[in-house]
Amino acid sequence: MSVSLACESASLPVGWRLYLPRAWADDPIRRRKAGVPADVQFATRPKLALEQIERLLATGAPSRPVLADVSYGMDPDFRQGLIDLGLPYVLGVTSQARVWRPQAESLPSTGNRETGRLPSQTWRTAGHYPISVRALAMELPAHALQTISWREANGNLRSSRFGVARVQYADSYACWTRLRPLQWLLLKWPLGEPEPIRYWLSTLPEDTSINELVAAAHYHWRTDRDHEELRQDFGLDHYSGRGWRGFHHHATLCTASYGFHLGERLATERDLASRRLSIYPEPGV
Repeated sequence: MSVSLACESASLPVGWRLYLPRAWADDPIRRRKAGVPADVQFATRPKLALEQIERLLATGAPSRPVLADVSYGMDPDFRQGLIDLGLPYVLGVTSQARVWRPQAESLPSTGNRETGRLPSQTWRTAGHYPISVRALAMELPAHALQTISWREANGNLRSSRFGVARVQYADSYACWTRLRPLQWLLLKWPLGEPEPIRYWLSTLPEDTSINELVAAAHYHWRTDRDHEELRQDFGLDHYSGRGWRGFHHHATLCTASYGFHLGERLATERDLASRRLSIYPEPGV
Protein backbone atom coordinates (compact mmCIF):
# COMPACT_ATOMS: atom_id res chain seq x y z
CA MET A 1 0.00 0.00 0.00
CA SER A 2 1.51 3.32 -1.05
CA VAL A 3 0.71 7.00 -0.58
CA SER A 4 1.87 9.54 -3.15
CA LEU A 5 2.16 13.31 -3.35
CA ALA A 6 1.12 14.70 -6.73
CA CYS A 7 0.96 18.05 -8.50
CA GLU A 8 0.55 19.25 -12.07
CA SER A 9 4.23 18.61 -12.87
CA ALA A 10 4.85 15.22 -11.28
CA SER A 11 3.99 12.73 -8.56
CA LEU A 12 6.03 10.52 -6.27
CA PRO A 13 5.27 7.73 -3.78
CA VAL A 14 6.34 8.97 -0.35
CA GLY A 15 5.15 6.13 1.86
CA TRP A 16 5.09 2.35 1.57
CA ARG A 17 3.59 -0.20 3.92
CA LEU A 18 3.28 -3.92 3.30
CA TYR A 19 -0.27 -5.14 3.86
CA LEU A 20 -0.21 -8.08 6.25
CA PRO A 21 -3.25 -10.40 5.86
CA ARG A 22 -4.87 -11.63 9.05
CA ALA A 23 -3.59 -15.16 8.39
CA TRP A 24 -0.05 -13.76 8.57
CA ALA A 25 -0.70 -11.32 11.39
CA ASP A 26 -2.06 -14.10 13.62
CA ASP A 27 0.67 -16.65 12.77
CA PRO A 28 3.66 -16.32 15.16
CA ILE A 29 5.81 -18.75 13.15
CA ARG A 30 5.39 -16.85 9.90
CA ARG A 31 5.96 -13.56 11.67
CA ARG A 32 9.19 -14.76 13.22
CA LYS A 33 10.56 -16.16 9.95
CA ALA A 34 9.70 -12.96 8.03
CA GLY A 35 10.95 -10.64 10.79
CA VAL A 36 7.65 -8.84 11.24
CA PRO A 37 8.00 -6.33 14.12
CA ALA A 38 6.06 -7.21 17.26
CA ASP A 39 4.10 -3.95 17.22
CA VAL A 40 2.72 -4.60 13.71
CA GLN A 41 -0.83 -5.91 13.99
CA PHE A 42 -3.50 -6.65 11.42
CA ALA A 43 -5.01 -3.55 9.86
CA THR A 44 -7.18 -3.03 6.81
CA ARG A 45 -5.75 -1.17 3.83
CA PRO A 46 -7.89 1.95 4.51
CA LYS A 47 -6.61 2.02 8.10
CA LEU A 48 -3.02 1.67 6.90
CA ALA A 49 -3.56 4.47 4.41
CA LEU A 50 -4.98 6.75 7.10
CA GLU A 51 -1.99 6.02 9.35
CA GLN A 52 0.37 6.86 6.48
CA ILE A 53 -1.43 10.14 5.81
CA GLU A 54 -1.31 11.08 9.50
CA ARG A 55 2.42 10.33 9.56
CA LEU A 56 3.02 12.47 6.47
CA LEU A 57 1.11 15.40 7.95
CA ALA A 58 3.14 15.10 11.16
CA THR A 59 6.37 15.42 9.14
CA GLY A 60 5.22 18.59 7.41
CA ALA A 61 3.54 17.32 4.25
CA PRO A 62 1.04 19.82 2.78
CA SER A 63 -2.66 19.43 3.51
CA ARG A 64 -4.17 18.67 0.13
CA PRO A 65 -7.23 16.79 -1.18
CA VAL A 66 -6.99 13.02 -0.90
CA LEU A 67 -7.80 10.85 -3.92
CA ALA A 68 -8.48 7.13 -3.64
CA ASP A 69 -10.43 4.35 -5.32
CA VAL A 70 -13.52 2.38 -4.31
CA SER A 71 -11.75 0.09 -1.83
CA TYR A 72 -11.02 3.16 0.31
CA GLY A 73 -14.05 5.27 -0.55
CA MET A 74 -16.49 2.67 0.74
CA ASP A 75 -14.85 2.58 4.17
CA PRO A 76 -16.76 4.98 6.48
CA ASP A 77 -13.91 5.11 9.01
CA PHE A 78 -11.47 6.18 6.30
CA ARG A 79 -13.78 8.95 5.10
CA GLN A 80 -14.43 10.17 8.63
CA GLY A 81 -10.71 10.02 9.40
CA LEU A 82 -9.98 12.37 6.51
CA ILE A 83 -12.73 14.73 7.67
CA ASP A 84 -11.28 14.72 11.20
CA LEU A 85 -7.87 15.59 9.73
CA GLY A 86 -9.41 18.48 7.82
CA LEU A 87 -8.56 16.96 4.45
CA PRO A 88 -11.06 17.20 1.57
CA TYR A 89 -11.37 14.10 -0.59
CA VAL A 90 -12.49 12.71 -3.92
CA LEU A 91 -13.16 9.01 -3.34
CA GLY A 92 -14.57 6.35 -5.61
CA VAL A 93 -17.69 4.53 -4.39
CA THR A 94 -19.79 1.69 -5.74
CA SER A 95 -23.22 2.08 -7.27
CA GLN A 96 -24.70 0.74 -4.01
CA ALA A 97 -23.35 3.53 -1.81
CA ARG A 98 -26.37 5.01 -0.04
CA VAL A 99 -27.18 8.70 0.27
CA TRP A 100 -30.06 10.90 1.31
CA ARG A 101 -31.79 12.73 -1.48
CA PRO A 102 -31.21 16.49 -1.42
CA GLN A 103 -34.82 16.82 -0.19
CA ALA A 104 -33.81 15.06 3.03
CA GLU A 105 -32.99 18.44 4.49
CA SER A 106 -36.71 19.23 4.57
CA LEU A 107 -37.43 16.41 7.00
CA PRO A 108 -35.61 17.16 10.26
CA SER A 109 -36.15 15.11 13.39
CA THR A 110 -37.89 18.01 15.13
CA GLY A 111 -40.42 20.51 13.92
CA ASN A 112 -38.38 23.54 14.94
CA ARG A 113 -35.29 24.63 13.10
CA GLU A 114 -33.76 27.88 12.04
CA THR A 115 -34.54 28.84 8.45
CA GLY A 116 -31.66 28.17 6.07
CA ARG A 117 -29.87 25.70 8.33
CA LEU A 118 -29.57 22.00 7.55
CA PRO A 119 -30.86 19.57 10.19
CA SER A 120 -28.30 17.45 12.00
CA GLN A 121 -30.51 14.37 12.28
CA THR A 122 -33.49 12.70 10.63
CA TRP A 123 -35.87 9.76 10.90
CA ARG A 124 -36.34 7.02 8.35
CA THR A 125 -39.93 6.52 7.29
CA ALA A 126 -41.72 4.61 4.56
CA GLY A 127 -41.42 7.59 2.24
CA HIS A 128 -38.17 9.06 3.54
CA TYR A 129 -35.12 6.83 3.40
CA PRO A 130 -31.63 6.70 1.85
CA ILE A 131 -31.25 5.41 -1.69
CA SER A 132 -28.31 4.07 -3.67
CA VAL A 133 -26.32 6.49 -5.80
CA ARG A 134 -27.38 4.42 -8.80
CA ALA A 135 -31.06 4.99 -8.00
CA LEU A 136 -30.41 8.70 -7.54
CA ALA A 137 -28.56 8.84 -10.86
CA MET A 138 -31.47 7.19 -12.66
CA GLU A 139 -33.73 9.98 -11.38
CA LEU A 140 -31.59 12.72 -12.95
CA PRO A 141 -33.08 14.35 -16.05
CA ALA A 142 -31.07 14.12 -19.27
CA HIS A 143 -30.31 17.84 -19.26
CA ALA A 144 -28.49 17.42 -15.92
CA LEU A 145 -25.65 15.58 -17.68
CA GLN A 146 -22.78 17.56 -19.18
CA THR A 147 -19.99 16.54 -21.56
CA ILE A 148 -16.68 17.24 -19.83
CA SER A 149 -13.12 16.70 -21.09
CA TRP A 150 -10.05 15.72 -19.09
CA ARG A 151 -6.40 15.00 -19.94
CA GLU A 152 -4.79 11.56 -19.65
CA ALA A 153 -1.19 10.46 -19.14
CA ASN A 154 -0.34 10.55 -22.84
CA GLY A 155 -1.54 14.14 -23.04
CA ASN A 156 -4.63 13.26 -25.05
CA LEU A 157 -7.99 14.72 -24.16
CA ARG A 158 -10.88 12.40 -23.42
CA SER A 159 -14.48 13.30 -22.80
CA SER A 160 -17.63 11.76 -21.38
CA ARG A 161 -20.92 12.74 -19.82
CA PHE A 162 -20.99 13.58 -16.12
CA GLY A 163 -23.60 14.60 -13.60
CA VAL A 164 -23.35 16.07 -10.10
CA ALA A 165 -25.62 16.40 -7.09
CA ARG A 166 -25.31 17.61 -3.53
CA VAL A 167 -26.05 14.73 -1.17
CA GLN A 168 -25.61 13.54 2.41
CA TYR A 169 -24.00 10.15 2.87
CA ALA A 170 -26.00 7.57 4.83
CA ASP A 171 -23.67 5.43 6.94
CA SER A 172 -26.22 4.05 9.38
CA TYR A 173 -29.17 1.71 8.83
CA ALA A 174 -30.86 2.67 12.11
CA CYS A 175 -34.36 4.24 12.13
CA TRP A 176 -32.85 7.46 13.48
CA THR A 177 -29.60 8.73 12.04
CA ARG A 178 -27.35 11.76 12.24
CA LEU A 179 -27.06 13.49 8.89
CA ARG A 180 -23.61 14.00 7.40
CA PRO A 181 -22.61 17.36 5.90
CA LEU A 182 -23.50 17.94 2.27
CA GLN A 183 -20.93 16.76 -0.26
CA TRP A 184 -20.64 16.21 -3.97
CA LEU A 185 -21.78 13.11 -5.79
CA LEU A 186 -20.07 12.90 -9.19
CA LEU A 187 -21.17 10.25 -11.68
CA LYS A 188 -19.78 9.24 -15.06
CA TRP A 189 -22.41 8.19 -17.60
CA PRO A 190 -20.98 7.66 -21.12
CA LEU A 191 -23.36 8.16 -24.01
CA GLY A 192 -24.96 4.86 -25.01
CA GLU A 193 -24.56 3.23 -21.58
CA PRO A 194 -27.78 2.22 -19.79
CA GLU A 195 -26.50 3.59 -16.46
CA PRO A 196 -23.46 5.36 -14.97
CA ILE A 197 -20.22 3.37 -14.87
CA ARG A 198 -18.36 5.29 -12.11
CA TYR A 199 -19.28 7.22 -8.97
CA TRP A 200 -17.32 9.48 -6.61
CA LEU A 201 -18.07 11.30 -3.36
CA SER A 202 -16.20 14.53 -2.68
CA THR A 203 -15.95 17.06 0.13
CA LEU A 204 -14.34 19.68 -2.11
CA PRO A 205 -15.87 23.15 -1.54
CA GLU A 206 -19.41 23.87 -2.66
CA ASP A 207 -18.19 26.33 -5.31
CA THR A 208 -16.02 23.66 -7.01
CA SER A 209 -16.91 23.42 -10.70
CA ILE A 210 -17.83 20.14 -12.35
CA ASN A 211 -14.71 20.46 -14.54
CA GLU A 212 -12.54 20.57 -11.41
CA LEU A 213 -14.33 17.56 -9.93
CA VAL A 214 -13.84 15.54 -13.13
CA ALA A 215 -10.15 16.49 -13.31
CA ALA A 216 -9.59 15.45 -9.69
CA ALA A 217 -11.47 12.17 -10.13
CA HIS A 218 -9.19 11.23 -13.05
CA TYR A 219 -5.95 12.35 -11.44
CA HIS A 220 -5.03 8.75 -10.62
CA TRP A 221 -3.23 8.32 -13.94
CA ARG A 222 -0.22 10.10 -12.41
CA THR A 223 0.28 7.54 -9.64
CA ASP A 224 -0.55 4.70 -12.04
CA ARG A 225 2.29 5.96 -14.23
CA ASP A 226 4.65 6.07 -11.23
CA HIS A 227 3.93 2.47 -10.29
CA GLU A 228 4.34 1.30 -13.89
CA GLU A 229 7.74 3.00 -14.22
CA LEU A 230 8.82 1.76 -10.79
CA ARG A 231 7.99 -1.81 -11.78
CA GLN A 232 9.37 -1.76 -15.30
CA ASP A 233 12.40 0.54 -15.04
CA PHE A 234 13.41 0.67 -11.38
CA GLY A 235 12.95 -2.94 -10.26
CA LEU A 236 10.13 -2.57 -7.74
CA ASP A 237 8.63 -5.94 -8.71
CA HIS A 238 12.01 -7.72 -8.74
CA TYR A 239 11.99 -8.35 -5.02
CA SER A 240 11.51 -12.06 -4.35
CA GLY A 241 12.28 -12.29 -0.63
CA ARG A 242 9.99 -12.97 2.30
CA GLY A 243 11.41 -10.49 4.78
CA TRP A 244 9.54 -7.51 6.22
CA ARG A 245 12.62 -5.31 6.45
CA GLY A 246 13.95 -6.47 3.08
CA PHE A 247 10.80 -5.48 1.22
CA HIS A 248 10.62 -2.04 2.78
CA HIS A 249 14.32 -1.40 2.13
CA HIS A 250 13.86 -2.51 -1.49
CA ALA A 251 10.81 -0.28 -2.00
CA THR A 252 12.60 2.69 -0.40
CA LEU A 253 15.68 2.34 -2.63
CA CYS A 254 13.56 1.94 -5.78
CA THR A 255 11.57 5.04 -4.86
CA ALA A 256 14.72 7.03 -4.06
CA SER A 257 16.14 6.13 -7.48
CA TYR A 258 12.89 7.07 -9.16
CA GLY A 259 12.78 10.34 -7.24
CA PHE A 260 16.32 11.23 -8.34
CA HIS A 261 15.42 10.45 -11.96
CA LEU A 262 12.26 12.53 -11.64
CA GLY A 263 14.18 15.47 -10.24
CA GLU A 264 16.70 15.33 -13.09
CA ARG A 265 13.93 15.14 -15.66
CA LEU A 266 12.10 18.14 -14.23
CA ALA A 267 15.33 20.14 -14.05
CA THR A 268 16.03 19.33 -17.70
CA GLU A 269 12.54 20.38 -18.71
CA ARG A 270 12.92 23.69 -16.85
CA ASP A 271 16.30 24.25 -18.49
CA LEU A 272 14.87 23.59 -21.95
CA ALA A 273 11.96 25.91 -21.24
CA SER A 274 14.31 28.73 -20.21
CA ARG A 275 16.38 28.22 -23.36
CA ARG A 276 13.31 28.45 -25.52
CA LEU A 277 12.39 31.68 -23.79
CA SER A 278 15.85 33.11 -24.44
CA ILE A 279 15.78 32.12 -28.11
CA TYR A 280 12.29 33.43 -28.71
CA PRO A 281 11.89 36.43 -26.42
CA GLU A 282 8.68 38.39 -26.23
CA PRO A 283 8.60 41.61 -28.31
CA GLY A 284 10.37 44.42 -26.48
CA VAL A 285 12.26 42.08 -24.14
